[in-house]
Amino acid sequence: MVKVLGLIDAIAAFALLALLFSIKVPYAIQGALVLLLLLKSIPFMFEGLCIASIIDLVVAAMLLLSMLITMPPLLTFVGFLLIAQKAFFSFA
Repeated sequence: MVKVLGLIDAIAAFALLALLFSIKVPYAIQGALVLLLLLKSIPFMFEGLCIASIIDLVVAAMLLLSMLITMPPLLTFVGFLLIAQKAFFSFA
C-alpha cells in the first residue's frame, strides 16, 4: 500500500518537474493528480497533524494554481523537492 501512495507522489513530482522545465502537462493529468493527492491526504489529516499530508495539500494547491497562473520557479522547485523526498522514502 505504501508503494502505491509513493507512486502517486512520484507522478506528482514528475508533473512538477515538467512544469519547472516549461513542459505543458495536460489539465486532465494535473486535475487527476490534485484529486489523488487530496484523497490520499485527507484520511491522514484526521489522525493528527501529519507533515506528509500537509506536503500533499501544498503540492495539490501548487498543481491547481499552475493551471491558472505561472508559478515562480523557486516555489515549484521547493514543492518538487518535498514531494520527491516523500516518494523516495516510500520506495526506500
